[in-house]
Amino acid sequence: MVNVIVKDLNTLVNSFIRTLPLALVLTSSPSFSEHGVSTWGKLKYPSDFKCFDYANPQAPQGGEVIHGALGTFDSLNMYIVKGMPAAGLSSIYGTLLAQSFDEVNASYGYIAQDISVSPDRLSVTFTLNPKAIFSDGTKITAEDVVFSFNALRQHGFPMMRSYYKDVDKVEAKDEDKVVFTLKNGKNKELPSILGQVPVFSKKFHQTQKFFETFLTPPPSSGPYKIESLDVGRSITYVKIDNWWGNDLPCQKGMNNFKRIRHVYYRDMNALFEAFKAGNVDLRIENTARLWNTGYDFDAVKTGKVIKESIPHKMPTGTYGLFFNIRRDIFKKREVRKALTLLFDFAWANKNLFYSTYKRNLSYFPNSDFITQGTLGSAEEKILQSAGLKTFSDELKAPFSLPEFTNEADKRKTTELALSLLKEQGYEIKNQKLVSKGGKQFGFEILIYDRTYERVLSNFVQTLKQLGIDVRIRLMDTASYQDRVDTSDFDMIVGGLPVSNSPGNEMFDYFGSSSIKSKGTRNFAGIQDPVVDNLVENITKAENYAQLTLTMRALDRVLLNGYYMIPAWHRGDINIAYWAKFEHPKVIPAYNPLPFDTWWFNGNNIETDQNETSLKAEDLPWYKNLWKKFTGLFTKSA
Repeated sequence: MVNVIVKDLNTLVNSFIRTLPLALVLTSSPSFSEHGVSTWGKLKYPSDFKCFDYANPQAPQGGEVIHGALGTFDSLNMYIVKGMPAAGLSSIYGTLLAQSFDEVNASYGYIAQDISVSPDRLSVTFTLNPKAIFSDGTKITAEDVVFSFNALRQHGFPMMRSYYKDVDKVEAKDEDKVVFTLKNGKNKELPSILGQVPVFSKKFHQTQKFFETFLTPPPSSGPYKIESLDVGRSITYVKIDNWWGNDLPCQKGMNNFKRIRHVYYRDMNALFEAFKAGNVDLRIENTARLWNTGYDFDAVKTGKVIKESIPHKMPTGTYGLFFNIRRDIFKKREVRKALTLLFDFAWANKNLFYSTYKRNLSYFPNSDFITQGTLGSAEEKILQSAGLKTFSDELKAPFSLPEFTNEADKRKTTELALSLLKEQGYEIKNQKLVSKGGKQFGFEILIYDRTYERVLSNFVQTLKQLGIDVRIRLMDTASYQDRVDTSDFDMIVGGLPVSNSPGNEMFDYFGSSSIKSKGTRNFAGIQDPVVDNLVENITKAENYAQLTLTMRALDRVLLNGYYMIPAWHRGDINIAYWAKFEHPKVIPAYNPLPFDTWWFNGNNIETDQNETSLKAEDLPWYKNLWKKFTGLFTKSA
């Protein structure tokens, strides 16, 4: 089970690509070179490098891969809130720079052949590759880049506004040169962020408005173009013949398939059955139960399907049950703390997860940003500079959650939770937990996947035994997404992608400025000036050590606020695929699944294509959820 529905395998893992162990800190200043940029250290690859170490430049070209997708689609615009875009659209868009997966937040020339930053860091200049063209044969110009940036900032996802807030203006100095003027030189990550801008055709969007959904295939700036689509059911991409970027060092050994197809299925079970029948070629398995019990079919036993567990060092993202503190019932911290204490992770891990998960004791698990033990003097100074005036004993202490190793522990924790609720004016009457006015304490947990009922069953039972009227409401994905977009919920199971070079996205996750935006990812509705100041300081960190310490301070404040019941994580990725594919032996440190580097090996794997009748064109369709959280991947049961 995943907390959001993702569009394709590449998107699934791209949220993890900017990671860095603290031990790899090299310098206190970003490194800028004409052929690339690194935020915190030195570039690994010289200007004359041939390809990334984790790519195979001799990889065979050709073949087709079929991905499974969930739900439906009604748009080819993946960058706006409106509509449900098709899976795989990222393959048709090139970016100014291409990110390296085996070093510290570094990027190299792609559509832009070089980047330069002024000494005062108040301007960033990209010079475009003169060979860069769209799939319709027209040249990619600086005007296209200017249009793309302004369209994203004005009409793209709400977080784009915070992402680009330190950009004053962008100008086309000539046909091949783009200059971004910055408001200040303090945001070290901003040149790298600007390098991630996807490039759209300005000419195409003169008639097809960017802020609207559309189903006319746009000209591609990336390696693939849309070959065909059956709206809501399937979409196929084809590699562009003699693509202009084939010989770029950052693209050598990449984009090896001739065709990439995404076929939609009605639900998770249908999608899994399609994979077993060979109608879908590969899947990342996020369900512990399925991974442990579901892969006993003949193709696995005979080696036609390969199972791999790939360990990683990547942050696993913020994941848990988010309180909506816009609701009166959850405004008080002690109420939220009481409910957090009552969640029995040990039961879920043993009975549902095959004891394969670890409890999240951080908003940033599996990263360098986990709050460390007792509050130290350096972290205290950061909190003081952010405006925190008082330090409670609880804030100073290491954060922990009960483990419920026995009934005595559970009884003691339940008594503590009840005492916290009673301090806030609640009492038990007639087996109901009621307020002073006699109203029963109750709330609704909104879900879109029935699997969550199983995961939450023990938690719900515990709350009901205490007289709390808790309800799980299952909705179709379109209605669910609309409720989340408009913050119309009491509690949801949600997740946020986290990298090891966090920055402007923190404003959208936790900043006051984002709580009223439609489509905000500040699910809890946090509005705390201390948090705002910490996030601001994160974007202005002078070196990685300072960034890490500030993130740990933010983690401590968020945990102490009890805005979310922390969930769980694993330190590996489970993937199963039919044995007609291969991948390089070298696995990059900061993205264990760069599917762009895989290739078709030519093996004819016999599958029973008639084993299932789960054809996309025969299924009912409803809207999916992934596009609101592009790149988001959180492992669950």
